[in-house]
Amino acid sequence: MNLETALVSFIVLTYGLRAFGMAAPKVVGRIEEWAEPLIAAVLASLVVSGGFAAGETLSIDARAVGLAIAAVATVLRAPLLVILLAATAGTAVARLFS
Repeated sequence: MNLETALVSFIVLTYGLRAFGMAAPKVVGRIEEWAEPLIAAVLASLVVSGGFAAGETLSIDARAVGLAIAAVATVLRAPLLVILLAATAGTAVARLFS
């Protein structure tokens, strides 16, 4: 696929989705109702598979420590940067001692 074809396809798809959204607000509302729980479920599955999976098996390692620290910082309503830094530092310290 060359650049012109990709650009034209992108433009047509963008305007088509925009027209669909303006023409069918009831359908879009129903999609949003279904999407919210799905987004949470997909995010939870990504966290579990990324945090506790080693190949095809489940394992608990230093990533679990970082995930627990991130959960605690989230409950304490820390800013996102603080959550990320705390989780990273916790994972690094756990890997240092394991």
